[in-house]
Amino acid sequence: MKQLLPRQFGVTRLNTLLDLAYQLYGYSIDDAHRYALEALKEAKKNKHKPGEKHALTLIGEYYYNLSDTKKAREFLRQADQISLKDGGKLYTAYNYVIVANIYLGEPNIDSAKVYFQKALKLLEYENKYEIKYYSYFCYASLLFDQNQLDDSKKILEDLYASAVINNATTNQAELLIELAAIENKKDEYKKAYAYLMQAEPLLPKNTYSYVKFSYLYHLANIEFNMGNNAAAITQLKTVLSIKEIEQYQDIKADMNILAGKIYLDRGGLHQALKYYLEAVAIYERLGLRRDLGRAYCDVAWLYFKQYNDQECVNFVNKALDIATAIHDDYGIARAHSILGSLYTAQGKYEKAIPEHEYALGIRQRLQSRSGIADAYYNLGSAYEKSGQIDRAISYANKSMKIDKELGNVVNIGLGYKKIASLSILKKDYDTAKTFLYKAMELANQAALTELKRDVNLLFAKLHKNTGDLQTANEYLYAAIDANDSLYNIGSAEKIAEIRGLFDLENIELKSKQRELALILKQIEIDSQRNYYTMVVIILILVSISLIVGAFLYNIIRKSNIKLRKEIAERNNAEAQTLQSQVLYEEAQAIAKVGNWEYNLSSSELHWSKETYRIFELEDCPNAELYGAWREKCHPADQTILDEAIQNTIHSGEPFYVEHRAVFKDGRVKYIACIGEAIKNGDGQILGLKGTDQDITAQKQAAIAKSEFLSSMSHEIRTPINGVIGIANLLMEEQLSPTQREYVDTLKFSAQHLSSIVSDILDFSKIESGKLVFERIPFNLAKVTTHVFRLFENSAKDKSINLTFIPDPRIKHLLTGDYVRLSQVLSNLLSNAIKFTDRGSVIFAYTRREETESSVWVKFTVKDTGVGIAEQQIEQIFDNFAQADVSTSRKYGGTGLGLTISKKLIEQQGGTISVDSTVGQGSTFSVEMKYEKQDILPVSIVPNASLKQPMNLHGTHFLIAEDNSVNVLVLTAILKKWEAKYTVAQDGQEAIDFMKKNDFDAIIMDIQMPNVDGKEATQVIRQFTDDRKRNIPIIAFTAEASIEFHQEYLNCGFNDSITKPFKPEQLYNILKKNTNP
Repeated sequence: MKQLLPRQFGVTRLNTLLDLAYQLYGYSIDDAHRYALEALKEAKKNKHKPGEKHALTLIGEYYYNLSDTKKAREFLRQADQISLKDGGKLYTAYNYVIVANIYLGEPNIDSAKVYFQKALKLLEYENKYEIKYYSYFCYASLLFDQNQLDDSKKILEDLYASAVINNATTNQAELLIELAAIENKKDEYKKAYAYLMQAEPLLPKNTYSYVKFSYLYHLANIEFNMGNNAAAITQLKTVLSIKEIEQYQDIKADMNILAGKIYLDRGGLHQALKYYLEAVAIYERLGLRRDLGRAYCDVAWLYFKQYNDQECVNFVNKALDIATAIHDDYGIARAHSILGSLYTAQGKYEKAIPEHEYALGIRQRLQSRSGIADAYYNLGSAYEKSGQIDRAISYANKSMKIDKELGNVVNIGLGYKKIASLSILKKDYDTAKTFLYKAMELANQAALTELKRDVNLLFAKLHKNTGDLQTANEYLYAAIDANDSLYNIGSAEKIAEIRGLFDLENIELKSKQRELALILKQIEIDSQRNYYTMVVIILILVSISLIVGAFLYNIIRKSNIKLRKEIAERNNAEAQTLQSQVLYEEAQAIAKVGNWEYNLSSSELHWSKETYRIFELEDCPNAELYGAWREKCHPADQTILDEAIQNTIHSGEPFYVEHRAVFKDGRVKYIACIGEAIKNGDGQILGLKGTDQDITAQKQAAIAKSEFLSSMSHEIRTPINGVIGIANLLMEEQLSPTQREYVDTLKFSAQHLSSIVSDILDFSKIESGKLVFERIPFNLAKVTTHVFRLFENSAKDKSINLTFIPDPRIKHLLTGDYVRLSQVLSNLLSNAIKFTDRGSVIFAYTRREETESSVWVKFTVKDTGVGIAEQQIEQIFDNFAQADVSTSRKYGGTGLGLTISKKLIEQQGGTISVDSTVGQGSTFSVEMKYEKQDILPVSIVPNASLKQPMNLHGTHFLIAEDNSVNVLVLTAILKKWEAKYTVAQDGQEAIDFMKKNDFDAIIMDIQMPNVDGKEATQVIRQFTDDRKRNIPIIAFTAEASIEFHQEYLNCGFNDSITKPFKPEQLYNILKKNTNP
């Protein structure tokens, strides 16, 4: 860590104090605050506004962490005033977001929205990814909490696109998890699950982070909402046992709440309370009022289940107070719903129904389908108890319809039970039986003991009503067993013990533990009263003769317990398997991924449903499937597929092939086929298995992106070419020193813009995997010398001592892509000179290792420039990254140069690294392995020192170009070289001129109206006149890559020149292709 030395003073001391404050912020905010105060004092003393602004922000964040919102806002306001005066929009926007979050914590939603909107307005035209991501993500979270789900989703989707462009993998995962949370809140559980499956591969491996715990929580939450309680609670208990969860208390609390809900559904009341109260303690400690209010609702509902009306009302009132204060509509609806259920249980139906209707109104406004279903269910219960059976049935059916749409197993089971209960009241016993059997199946599947008890009681009631007292007695005993399992561990005493483990004053539970135990013991007795009353009633009705039968039945029953348990477990497993299969198929459909399997011995091909849908062969018999699939495959791709499959069959190596599927209506789909071998224990290959994914949308997007980049390259490079061309012409005129300086500045700016375009296009090709590396013999000494000479003048202009140190031991010619090597070394030298204001830059290369056939070369570029802070070194190779915001403002650039250099080096098997100290300079090192050669082709590296007079006297060129500025540049250059020229405005005119005239060569623009350059060239190559047909045609293009150069050669061009060009480049190409 940087040391604060006694001799430091002024701005140097200020910068050191700020650095110390920033470094200490993550470890000790008190120490960071102390240094920030000293920095503020030093900044004011030296009238250093940027330092004052940074110090004020640090102090504001300190008070924000202490929850002193008034002081935090005041210091941030002072920082904003300085930032706005200096035009620091990014800095001000970041502070606005902090202030917005402060208001959210109060909570003051309206003020928070105002500051978010201020921040987003400032960021509208800014490109700093990290700040924009943080700001928009926070705003999306606010919209999520306000139930503006569509607006929140739109922001998150836009952020996801930006994260993909910036290769921010962790951000991508985080955004997919938040999108899953939105779909979960909308009750679209399958869509939510699909988002999580998409996020899973992006999560960090072998480490636990906030994002990973968030993923695990949401996965368990979705499992719970879909009724998979066993899977959810297993996962939650596993995650809560991981020690790293202690670092993320808010997620730990959320997981505890979810675990409590699951245990409550399963009848484990004391386990549920333990989890609930631990969450309450965390929420209180963190000041998370909304979550605390909702946790109070969960505790209230537990006490409702325990028939403890007083505690239920106590916690409902706590929840209502918080929800009303912070305008949490969800919490308000939940509290009123619990009150309605309490009034129903007390027989106060005139109070219960308005409470449920009030909750229903809020949930309808929130568009919460699960909440609406709950409200319908509760209204059905209230109307049932009040004797209004028809209205009760109507609401029960409404609730059931929504629950089936959502696929929530628990609520579907409760719905079945409700309809069965109402059917018994209407004496529709066949319908009641049907729904009771369904409810029992789900109760066994999801291990819902309370539902199982209630269903057995309803079965007993049904058989009693139909006169089958023996069967009624059997179901009654089953209900008693289920009820005993809910209370067999002394739940009253256990609950009292658990509550005693927590800070009772924090949740205002002031009764003594002994009194509480006695009260809860009485509650247990009361809770069982209804069931034992029914026992007495039925036993009185059962005849004496059936007592003997009941006795015998109990003996038989005990002998069959094991068999019934096995059946229940098998049914549960089958139901879970079926639900997993449905979920798997839904996920495949969403991701457009199908799986397949091929048996080598029987030649049978098996597909999943999604594979059938991808190839549109749903009606194809299995016996004809292989042939039908072959017919769909594009003929040009069948050979590639066959070779990949045969290679896997023989070698066992997996394969990946992208191919096309063609349909009768002319449509084409792009399919990514992945396959691997199926082996037995002896390693013998028995068949193949794999997946087919419809990647048509991705391919179309890639094509559109390529076309867009090509178009943008043309539209940008064409005018740049005009600017540089005119500048070159002006530089050869008689200019005054001031005029020459202006023209030189103009030329430099245009060349800089051209390099930025090249960076972006190179980056795009690298990201899409389309960059191809050449393997050409070259002379390393000549290549590096040429690179060095490119920067001699720029170093001289800044009075920097530029030194080149080659290694004379490397005497062989090397094989590789010398153009890309030059690009990397040029970027490193350009950066070194750019960031060095005084001192020196040393460019060197040395041999590291050498064998008979290859050599490792280490290239170093060392400067005495500004240097890079330690915490920023890892970021400088990221996309669009620079050391800080001020870097791009002071020195310019895209922040892509180092990213491209790193990818170019690593994709060729090399490494790039940096060692730097702030204020002392940086050393960038590149290590590459090259094969050794003996022959160097002519003109691989042009000798810059050989300059010839440029003259094309006696030649006549046809210029096909629609841009008037480029025409002006070309004609002026050709005129200077004493050549004749004719201008065609498009490809058709060029064809017409060629038919009537003789030319020595054509300079053919690629993108022109009517007929473009490629089409015109292909027409000319069909001429019958040999001389005209074989005329040299030079592609005049905005595409600089080798791939495009090769494409033009394949189309019939003889050569190509890229805009913007240097006059000598054009001269060499024309000279090479003509014989004046």
